[in-house]
Amino acid sequence: MIECILNIEGIIMKAMNLAYYIINRCIENGNYISNLQLQKILYFVNLLYLSDNKVFLLEENENFEAWQHGPVIPEIYREFSINGGMKIYHKKDILDASLKDENGIEIVNDKIVFINKTIDYLSKIDPWKLVEYSHSNTGAWYHTYHHGKTVINKELIRQEAGV
Repeated sequence: MIECILNIEGIIMKAMNLAYYIINRCIENGNYISNLQLQKILYFVNLLYLSDNKVFLLEENENFEAWQHGPVIPEIYREFSINGGMKIYHKKDILDASLKDENGIEIVNDKIVFINKTIDYLSKIDPWKLVEYSHSNTGAWYHTYHHGKTVINKELIRQEAGV
C-alpha cells in the first residue's frame, strides 16, 4: 500500500511510493512507461507540485542526482533497471492506484487531481523529449551536472520551480 503523510502544507511522499503510484496509474491508463520516463515523470511531478504548492512533494531526505540523461533517484533506478529501456508492464504491489493517508483513507482533493493530471500529461510525452526538457540550461540538472556535482541541490530545484 502507498503510504504518505499529510501535513499542513500538503502531501509528503516517499519517492518509491510515488514511483509505484505513477507506474500503476500509467498501466491502468494503458500508457506503459520505461524507467527513463519514470525518472523524468518523478522529477517533473515534484517540480510542478513544488511550483504550485510551494513545498516539495517528496520527503526531505529524497534526493535527485544529476545523471547523463537527467534527474534520477538512484534507489528507484535500481528497482526498475532490470527492465533496461523496456516498458514496465506489471503493477506494483499496492492495493489500488489511489493515494492513501497513514490511516489508509483515500486522499481525494485538488492536490491529487493535480498530481494525476500531471502524470497523465507527462506519460504521453516521448521519453527523449522529457530528457530534453530536464536538460534545460536554466534548470537544476544542468547547473549540477555541468559543475561536476551529483546530488541536485534542493535550492536549485526551488529556483527552477520559481519558488
